[in-house]
Amino acid sequence: MAFVTLVTACGGGSSGTGVSAPSTVSVAESGTAVGTATSTGAGISVAPASFSLQAASKPASATTTSDGPIVALTRTADMPQDASPVRRRTPGVSGSLAYVNLDGLNAEKRGVVARKTRVVANESAAIPTQVGLGRNIDATATEAATAQVLVWNDSPGKGRIAAIHFATPDAKGVRLGVRITSLPLGTMLRFYVAGGKTMIEVSAQQLLASIQRSLDAGETGEAAHTYWSPDLGGEEITLEIEVPPGTDTALVQMAIPRLTHMFVQADALSATGALGNAAACTLDVSCTHAYDTESKSVARMTFVKDGDGYACTGTLLNDKASSGTPYFLSAYHCISTQAEASSLVTDWFFHSSQCGNGVLSDATRTVYGGATLLLANANADTDTSFMSLAGTPPPGAVYAAWIATPPPIGNDAFGLHHPLADLQKYSTGKVIDYFSCIAHTTDGNCTFATATPSTARFIEVMLGQGPVQPGSSGSPLFTTSNGTSVLVGQLFGGAASCTNAIAVYGRFDVAYNAGMSQWLNAPAHPRIPIYRFYNTDTSTHFYTASATERDTVRNTTPKYSYEGIAFYAYSDGSTGATALERFYNSKTGAHFYTISADEAQNVKANSPAFAYEGKSWFADTNPTTGATAMYRFFNTRTGTHFYTISAAERDSVLQSSPNYNYEGVGYYAWTAL
Repeated sequence: MAFVTLVTACGGGSSGTGVSAPSTVSVAESGTAVGTATSTGAGISVAPASFSLQAASKPASATTTSDGPIVALTRTADMPQDASPVRRRTPGVSGSLAYVNLDGLNAEKRGVVARKTRVVANESAAIPTQVGLGRNIDATATEAATAQVLVWNDSPGKGRIAAIHFATPDAKGVRLGVRITSLPLGTMLRFYVAGGKTMIEVSAQQLLASIQRSLDAGETGEAAHTYWSPDLGGEEITLEIEVPPGTDTALVQMAIPRLTHMFVQADALSATGALGNAAACTLDVSCTHAYDTESKSVARMTFVKDGDGYACTGTLLNDKASSGTPYFLSAYHCISTQAEASSLVTDWFFHSSQCGNGVLSDATRTVYGGATLLLANANADTDTSFMSLAGTPPPGAVYAAWIATPPPIGNDAFGLHHPLADLQKYSTGKVIDYFSCIAHTTDGNCTFATATPSTARFIEVMLGQGPVQPGSSGSPLFTTSNGTSVLVGQLFGGAASCTNAIAVYGRFDVAYNAGMSQWLNAPAHPRIPIYRFYNTDTSTHFYTASATERDTVRNTTPKYSYEGIAFYAYSDGSTGATALERFYNSKTGAHFYTISADEAQNVKANSPAFAYEGKSWFADTNPTTGATAMYRFFNTRTGTHFYTISAAERDSVLQSSPNYNYEGVGYYAWTAL
């Protein structure tokens, strides 16, 4: 019996790998599944517009048998997608700018940076490669301290605006940890760098939804209430906060107690600091066309764990229904909590522009917004982290093919990955054995023993060319089934030797049967996103199921602030869901939505100012599996209704908006596709 000890996940650092005696540490970890009276009135809203329900655009459904593969799916530009959070920035519109400047790194932290950026021959893989250091910020550590720093001025939108500039010397990038206690409805946060022409815009609704995902997963404390900003490159970043007209700025209750000082440049727009870090014997994926399709399913990941920045690799997966749901696979030792998943940023087509030139391709695209953690199987099991991305993968991204059966020993195999957060590389080898982890130490080491396919949790691969390194963690292993390249595992650990290195991959088929099948094998459903706007003139909300209407409003009506996807619902009643009726008040311009047939009939009979606009979307009147309560408020000041699926936002409204009368649960919808 062979025993192999590999280093993984827990805590940065690295050490050699090799054959060892079995550890005496017992392993007892298992997979854990996570994540899952009325009045009418109106205010001013958008004018009536033609709209239509848009179910996800799908090709013919992929077919499968118990042994057959799920085929790949390419994302096209006409498939539904959310609007990008990247907006053009008009210089000079921010409020009085406050400055928070940190000192340079001390000798100890400089030493950490030096160790983490040094490439060592035969360095162990795969552990998350550390790309950033957490730093405390005393000046904005509490809500009270942050309130003292903020200087509010009038905004061009007639609200109030303030901004704080943070700088940490010699950083390659900065991610702010924004701890949210409460935010008024309609609040917008924006992140940009000095002199930049673009900014990332995030609504209070999106921030509170991110927090709600962590709370729903059972997380508590500061991590559950922290939003991590994007990394825009360089040693500084500005946070701008704008509240709508008539809002008391004292209701903005937030702090920025920590930032991540990136020492490897992780932003895809200027990632020169990350390029060329991988070992010289790694193989540039741009130097071959053999993996063109599979390469487009693999993304570089950056995320925050315990305040520090890390990088790994992950893969977009197709499902049986070819629904276009952005299921994403990586390693548990990379992302194991919802708070970590919420900080996820993915870089797509992160390749060299030409073979071996080390220059980032212009095709690279970044997706923000984090992810929902659906399934987490611990290191000693299959080391699986299975998520659904909150942002939309770019057109051209491929949902990878997979098969839920173990690959035969002797099969050729290949991997695609981002070692040390570098440009995408590939490795080739053969499946040579099956392993199980028989001992798992607290520092992330695992001692493996040969096992049978019926009991093994891991696949052993001999890599003949192209090593894996830290940062390759979570990357896919592909082999061939009936002439089709299919994913069969994700990288747990290995050795970075340039030739004949052992790599171990968590078995996809085992994780699939342990829980992923409930998502990947689910029947097709016509759920669609429902988009939300905030009217800064009237303090009212507008919801639409139409991406066309969303874009028209966003591009032509500046008083409507786009707040992102509010929730998901059905496009028709084929599942037994009930229609929400949409009305337009011709006197005030506000829209009203109701799932109650009696309420809709009463409005039609007794309120001639309300023009009926038809069925808007379909939801449930009672709780069903996977559905979440939609909370309904009546705004006594504007005479309009407000709906939110987020309990965190519900509580924030109850705390800060006395003119909103809570009316209970209006209906039930969904927080994801």
